[in-house]
Amino acid sequence: MSRRQFLKELQNGLPSPLYYLHAKDSFLVKEAVDLIGGLVPEERREFNVMVYDADSAAPVHAVLDVLNTPGFFGERRIVMMRNTQSLKKRDVKLLAGYAENPSPGSVFVMLSLKPPDRLLRDAARVVSLEMSQQETRAWLMDLGRQRGVELTPDAVGLLMATAGNDIGALLGAAENAFLLGKSRIDADDVSGLLHGPASFSVFSLVDALAAGDKKRVFRIYASVRDSLDTHAVLGAVNWKYSELSKRSAGRREGYFADVFRCLAEADMKVKTSGGEYPLEDLFVRLLRI
Repeated sequence: MSRRQFLKELQNGLPSPLYYLHAKDSFLVKEAVDLIGGLVPEERREFNVMVYDADSAAPVHAVLDVLNTPGFFGERRIVMMRNTQSLKKRDVKLLAGYAENPSPGSVFVMLSLKPPDRLLRDAARVVSLEMSQQETRAWLMDLGRQRGVELTPDAVGLLMATAGNDIGALLGAAENAFLLGKSRIDADDVSGLLHGPASFSVFSLVDALAAGDKKRVFRIYASVRDSLDTHAVLGAVNWKYSELSKRSAGRREGYFADVFRCLAEADMKVKTSGGEYPLEDLFVRLLRI
């Protein structure tokens, strides 16, 4: 089941007795916990919503006792267990046994940073909370609408390029943009927030790269090198070339494939400390393409 399908399940009050939700990003798991808890009015949440953590929770058999206890006010009880990936095999077997005859008075939601193993995959409705790029774009745009703010496509693209796959960081950057108090936010607004006083130089650097102006690239880089964040620079470069690839007239065949391969290799070097000067090396390689 996809994230979109799960949101429809939420609208229907989670009709199934067991769910297994997973995502690599812990922010998406936390968001799911908040959304599920929101199904119960706040004044009754303390009695009918229980959240456990497999890393530090009560024994699984105690959680099963809670699941088999009727909820207050005649409502179904919602029981969530985070970090299900940490459960020992014997505990997984206990949960699989419960799944054969789940309590009709409870909804049990297992949340994990990993997909389920076979026992739990067969026992529960499995939901991947991961978002595609298109879904992330839609999520950001919707977040803006909720705040009464229009995010331009370029602003969304730059936010996503800079934050990478970290949804929590993406949300933080978007919230900072909303605090500008503008009704419409574009890429220039986002770049100012992401790069501070060096933002003009960062984007001048990226423009010089795209234009193939070697002297200007290294003159700008030398003047701002100490104030730049490597990940932010990679994000800005990736965003610029992504935009250029949409209107690739005048570029040789395979040009952008070479560009994005260089970017991927530079990103890997930064993450693994696999090179002493990853940005300088990237600039040289891009200028040679």
